[in-house]
Amino acid sequence: MTSRTFRAMGTDIYMEIPNSCIGDDFERSRILADAARKMTQLESIFTRFHRDSDLNHINHSTGKWIQIRPCLYEVLQLAKDFFVTTRGLFNPCLGAVMKQLGYSVPFEQIDDNTVRPVIEIPYVSPMHCPFDLRIQGTEYQVWLEPGYQIDLGGIAKGWIVQQIASDLRSVGVHQFVCNAGGDVICDGYNGTRSWSVGIRSPFDTNDHILLLDIHDLAVATSGTYKRTWKNHGQTVHHIIDPFLGVPVQSDMISCSVIHRNLVTAEVQAKVALIMGTEKGIPWLNNQDCAGWVIITQNGTVVKSCNL
Repeated sequence: MTSRTFRAMGTDIYMEIPNSCIGDDFERSRILADAARKMTQLESIFTRFHRDSDLNHINHSTGKWIQIRPCLYEVLQLAKDFFVTTRGLFNPCLGAVMKQLGYSVPFEQIDDNTVRPVIEIPYVSPMHCPFDLRIQGTEYQVWLEPGYQIDLGGIAKGWIVQQIASDLRSVGVHQFVCNAGGDVICDGYNGTRSWSVGIRSPFDTNDHILLLDIHDLAVATSGTYKRTWKNHGQTVHHIIDPFLGVPVQSDMISCSVIHRNLVTAEVQAKVALIMGTEKGIPWLNNQDCAGWVIITQNGTVVKSCNL
């Protein structure tokens, strides 16, 4: 097999192509190098941590229509659609909340000792998305309500990984795995076997509580245990209750969703975690996912009946 490991989108990326798939090791290495470059290029558009990114241009241009790239329009449209279908539980407009909590720089650069001012965060109605989109002739445009900042986070990461997967297929690679910090696409088989995807234990990150056999599907995990830091002496995390504007208090610590579409898996995992087990499990059972795994705060593992 040929593999590549690198850092992008604030996480570790691992890509692998089996020897049985295509060409020799040199050709597979070249394909993976191209994929890594494409991922880095796309990250520079969607990140809120690069001062000159396209996303930050939106956040600094509120209250007016501005032109954006078609790819950014596509992801914003997806985010808006999920905002509507989840009645605001998935909310891409919590960038100001994240900044107030101290997540204004890449995670590894957060300083627990920094004193951050408390600012007033506008309430987001579950019936009103704070940004709008339109196409004017050949221009793709967005309008963001003043007081809000967009943070595409996981949905952008999932979309970027899907673009990389599409690029790999377009050059004849139909057996591969791409793992972006727990957001995984598994295409075809690892030789003659399914790909093995581990569900990491929140209590011992060197251990897996479950191994899934996956092919031609995606897996996304949302959790409150990995990205934690101190804010005004209080431990906080990056999964926000969109109606309270604070880190969610959920009896789930981790939720993994299996789906044919990685972006949808990402959103479903996050929404279920925010809901908690009482509402989240029935909600997941009514979604179109291929399976799910939940780990509760007390260590109980709950799986869909087909796993």
